[in-house]
Formats: sequence, structure tokens, C-alpha cells
Amino acid sequence: MTPLTCILVDDEPLARQALAGLLADVPGLALHGAFPSARAAEAFLDGGTPVDVVFLDIQMPERNGLDFARTLLDRALVVFTTAHAGYAAESYDVHALDYLVKPIRADRLARAVERARAYVAMVRASEGEVADGVGGALLVRADRRTYRVAFGDIRYVQGMKDYAMLHLAGRRIMTASTLGGLAARLPAGFHRTGKSYVVNLAHVVAYDPHTVYLDGEDLPLSPLYRDAFAAAFERVR
Repeated sequence: MTPLTCILVDDEPLARQALAGLLADVPGLALHGAFPSARAAEAFLDGGTPVDVVFLDIQMPERNGLDFARTLLDRALVVFTTAHAGYAAESYDVHALDYLVKPIRADRLARAVERARAYVAMVRASEGEVADGVGGALLVRADRRTYRVAFGDIRYVQGMKDYAMLHLAGRRIMTASTLGGLAARLPAGFHRTGKSYVVNLAHVVAYDPHTVYLDGEDLPLSPLYRDAFAAAFERVR
């Protein structure tokens, strides 16, 4: 198994030490550096050492984690590690893979690493792109195969850097397409809930000002898309 590589960024020495210790105990994970600032981490990445995941604090002097995360969209996955739960909504807008609140539990960290591992594995296996919709379905090329996915079977689509993941009932398909490119091929009835999500209204059971509820899954509802989503949802119910 190819190790998953990572760095961590936190301005607090004790927090860096604690997280580094937790990461060292995760099998198949290689920590390539622990940095006190976004500037130091950026200099490391600019030096030509790629990593799969950046574990990133949010509240830091000079440059906060949210701003730094926006520069990492095409370079690495981001897992936020913060003492403040109030930034969760903003984390979705910068395509963060996960959001861990300090003090970080080992089991919660392990789940975040497994999510990252699954994402990286799907990216490495993914080949091709999304084709146009044909006969009420989307032709999706992935894993050396071409899938015919009925629009009605798509619960939601998640954008992840240069890839998009189709979430279906009981399975997921990763394909080489941006979320915007895939969304342009979807019919009426699919609406954005945030920069990283497009949901099929037919699978939405409820919503509130911050969350869209599907059967068994919740998606964030960004203020930027809230009014348009609410209007569309109420038209079709």
C-alpha cells in the first residue's frame, strides 16, 4: 500500500506536537513536516515536495487557514484542525475534506485519514471524463469503464478539486471532471447547495437555513445559494 503523505500547519507548538503524535500512530500515513505558519508550509510545498493531505489550523497570525486553503485546491486535500466549530460552513466553500475540532480524538482523526485515503485511491484509479447526457442518463467514464447513470439515481454530486464524485444509492463514482463541467450536463431539478455540492431535489426531504437533508445524509447549505435553492425546492414539492 502506497503511504498517504501529509503535512500539518498550526501556530501553537503544543498543538503541533499533539497532532504530530496522533498522526505518527496512523498506519500507512507519512508526515513530511509540521509548520508554524501558512508561509512556512507554502515554502515547503513550493520546494517541490507534493503531499496528499494538509492538516490545517484556521486561526493563525499573518495568514489564516481559510485563506491558505484556497491556494491548495489543486495541490492537496485539506483537513481543518481547529478549536473553533464556527468555521464549519466556510470550510465547505474551500472544498475541505473534513473538519476536526480540538481536542482531536484518535478515532475521529483515523476516520478523516480513511476518507482521504479513499479519495486519493479513487483519483488514482479514475480515467476519462463525463460524457453528455443520453436518454435521461449520464455517460460516465471511470475505472476503465463507461457507466450509464440515470439522472434519477444521482443523489448528489460533490466537487473535489479536478474531479467530481457522483453519490448514488449504495455506491459512488469518481470521474475526471470539475463540478461546474458536470453540473452543466445535468437537467433541471439539480441545484447547488454550495461551491462543492449539487443536489438532486428529488432526493431532498427537508432543509433549514444551514443544512439540506437527504435520507441518511446531510449537506451544507451555503448562504450564497440558500435563496435560489429554497425557491427551487418549494416549486417542486
